[in-house]
Amino acid sequence: MTAANGEGCLNTCGAGYNFIGGDYFGYSVALRGKTMAVGAPFASSPPAQDGIGPGAAYVFTGSGASWSPARELLPSSDLTQQDWFGYNVAISSNALVAVNAPYDNNYTGAGYVFTKGTNSWSAPGVKLVGNDVVAGDYFGYGVTTVGSYIVIGNPGYAGTPGVYFFSY
Repeated sequence: MTAANGEGCLNTCGAGYNFIGGDYFGYSVALRGKTMAVGAPFASSPPAQDGIGPGAAYVFTGSGASWSPARELLPSSDLTQQDWFGYNVAISSNALVAVNAPYDNNYTGAGYVFTKGTNSWSAPGVKLVGNDVVAGDYFGYGVTTVGSYIVIGNPGYAGTPGVYFFSY
């Protein structure tokens, strides 16, 4: 599986360690039943210089060896270069996908929720941020789902670390 608009290494191929080559499609993957979410935290649309895109996530449906693209998930126009949207992805049992962007808004970080309607996934996603998170915290470095909750980790590098539960 690949992203229809994905890019491999464009400009920094063979440049060595510490250079980002391409979208990093598959950096994070979540699977629940017949739904798969895949993160590409350095993707840009349209493709640009390696590693400077805000990121993207993709939803696929299917099973076994037969999977079809369902939607590219993009949060909104508030993401900027290198926000790492798609660093982690999670799928809940009640048809929602959670995607994080730990470098969003001057490294404050954010989580995004996408819900599945009758025929398609919501866009843009709903943005989630902790009420006491500050710039430099990297909120969203980890994301998972438990029942009807989205759980997002905050390392708190500039503030107070914690784990946040959002009911959805």
